[in-house]
Amino acid sequence: MSDVSTRHCNWDGELPSVAVVRAIADLEGVDPLDLPTTHVGRLIEHVHPDALDVLVTETDEVVVSFSVNGYHVEIDDAELTVIER
Repeated sequence: MSDVSTRHCNWDGELPSVAVVRAIADLEGVDPLDLPTTHVGRLIEHVHPDALDVLVTETDEVVVSFSVNGYHVEIDDAELTVIER
C-alpha cells in the first residue's frame, strides 16, 4: 500500500512549494534539509516553485497535480496530498 500525506494548509503561513518538500520529507522520514538533492531537483524540473506559490496563493479555487520522484502531488485549494507511488 502507498504512503499518503494529507494536510490542510494555511498558505499565509507556509508557501506551497515548501509544504510539498516537507510532505515528501515526512514520507521519507527525514528532515526536509536532509532530502537528497534529487528530490528538490525533480520538483524544480516538474513545476517552478515560484509559479506554484503564486498560482496556489493568488487563485481562489485551484487544483494542481504533478508527479515528482515517485510521488504524486495534488493541491486542491488548502489541501495538500502527497502519495508515494
